[in-house]
Amino acid sequence: MDTSNREHINSLQDQRPPGSTMLLKEVEGHDLPLSTLHRAFGANRLHHAYLFQGPSGVGKRRSALAMARLLLCLDLQDQAGRREACGDCKSCRRINRFLHDEADAYHPDLHVISRQRDRLGKLAKEIKIAPIRELQSALSLGSFEGGRSIVIIEEVDRLGLSAANALLKTLEEPLPNVHFFLTTNSLNAVLPTIKSRAQSLRFAPLNSQTLYRLLQRYESQPVSYGEDQVYSPLSDAQRESLSQLSGGSLGRALSLWSYGGMDKVESLIQESDRNGGPQDILGALEFAKRFEKATETELALWVHLLRCWYRDALVISHGAQEVSLFFPTYREYTAQRGHQLGAQRLMWRLQALDEAESHMLKRTGSNRKLIMETLCLYLAGFDALNQRPLQLS
Repeated sequence: MDTSNREHINSLQDQRPPGSTMLLKEVEGHDLPLSTLHRAFGANRLHHAYLFQGPSGVGKRRSALAMARLLLCLDLQDQAGRREACGDCKSCRRINRFLHDEADAYHPDLHVISRQRDRLGKLAKEIKIAPIRELQSALSLGSFEGGRSIVIIEEVDRLGLSAANALLKTLEEPLPNVHFFLTTNSLNAVLPTIKSRAQSLRFAPLNSQTLYRLLQRYESQPVSYGEDQVYSPLSDAQRESLSQLSGGSLGRALSLWSYGGMDKVESLIQESDRNGGPQDILGALEFAKRFEKATETELALWVHLLRCWYRDALVISHGAQEVSLFFPTYREYTAQRGHQLGAQRLMWRLQALDEAESHMLKRTGSNRKLIMETLCLYLAGFDALNQRPLQLS
C-alpha cells in the first residue's frame, strides 16, 4: 500500500466525533443509537427492553455487548462528566471475552441467546423454548453479583411461537434491574406484541468511509476466518467492490473477503449462471451438490452475490451509464450476459433467488437439497423452457 494511501487511512482512524465515549469508540458508525442509550443510562432512565434493528453484520450484537459491559461494570469511571465502563474490572474482562468472540466467554449475569447448532454444525431455523425457560429460571433467582442482569437475544424474529409467547410474559412483567437487548435483521418479522414492549433503535448500514477504515484494520492483522481462510491485502478497486457488495455490512464484507477474493466471486457467478445446454444442466446439478453441506451464511452469501450481479446486468441492459455497479471490473461480461438473457429473464432469475432464499433460509421443514437443485437448474436455463417465474409452493 502506498504511503499517501496509508496516511489517508491513519487520518480516518484519528477522526472521532466530539465527546466520543469508550462505548462509541468500540462500536463505530452508530453514534446516534449509542448516544441515545448512553444519555438514558446517565440519567438513570434506561428502558427495560431495547430492540436493535438493522441489516446483518453492522454491529448490533457488538453494541449490545458494549452496553452490557457498561451496565455490569464494577468500577465505573467518570470521564468528562459521563460514566464509562472501566474496561478492566472482573466484570469488564469477562465481557471483553464475548466482544472478542472467545468460545469459553462467560458472565453469570449476562445471558446471550441465539439459534443453536446441532452435532453436524447445522444452524437451527428458530430459537426453541428451552433456552427461554432456562432464562426465566435464572432471572427468577436474581443477579448473581447483586447488581443488574442483562439479556441479549439475537435474531429475536427467529423465536419459535412457544418461545416468543414465553418471552412475551417476561417482557410484560419486567423484573427489577433486568435489561433486555433484542436484535433483528428483519423488523417486519418480529411479533408486534414484542415490538410494542421494546424501544426500537435503528442501526443503519455503515458508510463507505467507516467500512474502508474497518477493512484496513483487519487487513493489517493476520486474522483467520473459518478454515484455511485469511484476510489478504486488497487493492483500492477490490476494497471499493467489497464496500458496494456488502451493503454497509462489515460482517458481509468480511465473509466476501475471506471467501478468496473477487476472482473467486466472479468464478462463482459464472458457475451459477448458465445457458441451458446439456453440459450446463449436469454442471448445475454438480454445483448444487457442492452446497449440500453449506452453512446458512454461505448460502445467503451466494444468493446475495447473484442478486447483485443480476441487478448489474439489468441496469446495464437498460443503458444506465452513471449508476454504480456492484462489479465494476466485470462490466463487459455482465453486459454480454444481460444482452443474451434479456430483461424478462433477468427479472425471473431475481425473483427465483428471492423465492428460493425464503424457502431455504426462513421456512421450517423445507427440503433444502431439493430447493437448491431446482434453483440451480432454473438458473442453468430452465427459465427459458418454462417461460415463467420459478414457483416453489
